[in-house]
Amino acid sequence: MSSSLDNLPEISLISEEEQDIETIMQNMIQDFEDRYQELTGEELTLTDSDPWAIMCFVVAGQFYQGYAIAEERMRQNFLKYMYGDSLKNWGGNFGMVQDGTAYATTVLRFTLSDIQPVPVTIPAGTRATAGDDIYFATDNDIVIAAGNLEGVAKATCTTAGTIGNQYVTGMINIITDPVNLVDSVTNTEDATGGHDEYTDDERRELIFNFPSTYSSAGPEQAYTEFVKLYSSAITNAVCVTTEDSTVQIYIMLENATAPSTDYCSKVHTYLMNLGVAPDTDNVIILPPVPREYSLNITYYISESNKETENSIKESVEAAIEEWIIETDSDIGGAISTDDLISYIKAAGAKRAVIASPSYTKVKSTEVALCTSREVAYGGLEA
Repeated sequence: MSSSLDNLPEISLISEEEQDIETIMQNMIQDFEDRYQELTGEELTLTDSDPWAIMCFVVAGQFYQGYAIAEERMRQNFLKYMYGDSLKNWGGNFGMVQDGTAYATTVLRFTLSDIQPVPVTIPAGTRATAGDDIYFATDNDIVIAAGNLEGVAKATCTTAGTIGNQYVTGMINIITDPVNLVDSVTNTEDATGGHDEYTDDERRELIFNFPSTYSSAGPEQAYTEFVKLYSSAITNAVCVTTEDSTVQIYIMLENATAPSTDYCSKVHTYLMNLGVAPDTDNVIILPPVPREYSLNITYYISESNKETENSIKESVEAAIEEWIIETDSDIGGAISTDDLISYIKAAGAKRAVIASPSYTKVKSTEVALCTSREVAYGGLEA
């Protein structure tokens, strides 16, 4: 993850004090020889195989390990180098204690075997699965009114993490907890929002930006940082304010996923419960407006790379996918074909011809959305 911390200078006491392993060994040998002459009056030159030299080498190695440990412990005082429990505890000093885990959610639709003359209740916690060991449980009771055949409810994965994000519409279709008169179940939208525990890089960046949340005057950066604290699945947030104190916060989830209305509502509730927004601010959480585009591209590989043609093709198509995800995740970010060509060439292609899209500016409230793609391999060329 790119970070402002990357621009800070490196700290290395070992390098600054010139205490590398070779220097320590040479100094110990020299000190041993000098002291021997001082005590005996005789000159002594130790060879590498001399037992006394070997002992100096071993002790020098232990000294160097001690220096390395001391340097590492010293560097744990600086955010740039912190990791693991040290990083978590440092975040606690600022009140940043979230671990980043989040549970994926979706919507389940239950269908009865037949229309019933009385209401049918499906209790909260009823689970459904795709046939593996991952389950989604309904958040609330579902009451299918008399005369109706179907009912829907929000459902949350019972296992935290990105593992819950793998289920597209229709995959979750097995009722784990059978309910009388219910015939089938299916998820009506892709599961989203699951996130694993913060990586050290993610946590470090959040801690670095956390002081901007201290102000309750409603600065844009504070709003975006508070919103990101709701879930690490929120990868991008843009705040737009108007003269009438309306604060519009547009968010995107990982893997270029736009949040649902329900998800935005939960983020809004979380933000309001924090009590950080001034009473005069009208805060609205929104998905960005999609700016649709079609991708049509043909790429070519140099004849000189014939031996690695297949691996380059795989790399190029992976690079195109990476560009799409990054472009479609960046709220307000332009659709840059120059960047796309750079990605493709870096993956090993000789050149690329892009029929569409052309360079397109995107408004601060919009996000690019690739609606179709045609990626063609043009073959080898001299």
